[in-house]
Amino acid sequence: SPFLLTERSTLSRRIAALGTARRVADGEFVYRQGVVSAYFHQVVSGRVRIFLSRPDGSERVLSYAEAGASFGEAGAFDGLPRYTSSTAVGPAEVLWIGRDAVLAAGRRDPEILLEITRRVAHKQRVLGMHVAADGLPAAGRVVLLLDHLVGAFGAAGEGTSARLPVRQSTAELAQLIGVTRVTLSRVLSRLVADGVLAKHGRQIVVLDVAELHRRAV
Repeated sequence: SPFLLTERSTLSRRIAALGTARRVADGEFVYRQGVVSAYFHQVVSGRVRIFLSRPDGSERVLSYAEAGASFGEAGAFDGLPRYTSSTAVGPAEVLWIGRDAVLAAGRRDPEILLEITRRVAHKQRVLGMHVAADGLPAAGRVVLLLDHLVGAFGAAGEGTSARLPVRQSTAELAQLIGVTRVTLSRVLSRLVADGVLAKHGRQIVVLDVAELHRRAV
């Protein structure tokens, strides 16, 4: 899922303890594309947007890190310039966790290094999702996005339904799958007409989770 949530492993607290917390203002960079850094990060509070900048000046949002989620591990360990940037969405508190501290802790407890490897692998799956989505028509991208939203934030409703208290704006969600805001709204309206969704303000109700998932796979 592109919505990076709290790491569930019991190792997360031990890894987080290796970091130093800093306050990040709305729109402030945590790290910039093209910069070499020996740190990765974990959100303590707030949200962080991870995106890449294209040569034409446009941006492609890859994921959102919620409180408890980590990001930027690959760039901290491969020693190469970052291929993404990250900025706070609203005020946030973020941990800076150093590569050397993790390696030292990993020598004592190899499970820590295994956990870091798992996180890097998960980020590769996020990139794989974007590659797959780019080959889909707009309607397919929107359905795929909604399916991921159900997995990340869906609260069980009656029977086979799920409620989605969407934290991102329509424009943010559209950027995440490379479509315009107008296109996203049009596809959502079509899904409402088909009886798959209902909208109540900023909350989306998936009336038929099984049908949504069927359309996404």
